[in-house]
Amino acid sequence: MNRNTCFLATLAVAFAGAAAAQSMSPAVDGARDPNADNRQREILQEMQRLQDQRRSDEEHRALVEKFMAAVKPRQWHYADFDQVVLHGKAPMSAQVMELISQSYYAADIAYYLGKHPDQAMTISRMPKPDATQAVKTIESTLIARGV
Repeated sequence: MNRNTCFLATLAVAFAGAAAAQSMSPAVDGARDPNADNRQREILQEMQRLQDQRRSDEEHRALVEKFMAAVKPRQWHYADFDQVVLHGKAPMSAQVMELISQSYYAADIAYYLGKHPDQAMTISRMPKPDATQAVKTIESTLIARGV
C-alpha cells in the first residue's frame, strides 16, 4: 500500500469513526449532541494537519533530489564528499540547499560549507537576500581559487 492509499484509508476510518460517534451520541429530547461539532472540527483539523505534513514531506523530498542532482557532476572532486556534506555536522537550511542547487558549483559550495559549519549556520539563519549574496560570495571565492 503506498503512502497516498494509507493516507486515504486513515481519513476514511476517521470519518467513519466520527459518523458513528455522532449517530450514537445520546440526544436529549431530540437535541443534537453539542460535542459532535467539536469532534468534527477536530477531525477536520487533523486531516488538514496530515495533508500539510504530507505536502511538506513531498516538498522536502523534491528539494533533496534537486540538491543531489546539482552536486552530482562535481562531487567526485572530493574523496570525502559524502562524509563532509551528507553525513557532516554543518547545518543546512532548505533555503540554503535551494540556493546551492542553483549553481553549477553546488558540490564545491556544499563541501565548503560542510568544512565551515559555523558559516553554514550563519547563512542558514540569514534572510533570503543576504543568504543569496553569501552563497554567491562563496561561489566567487571558490571560482577565483580555481575549483
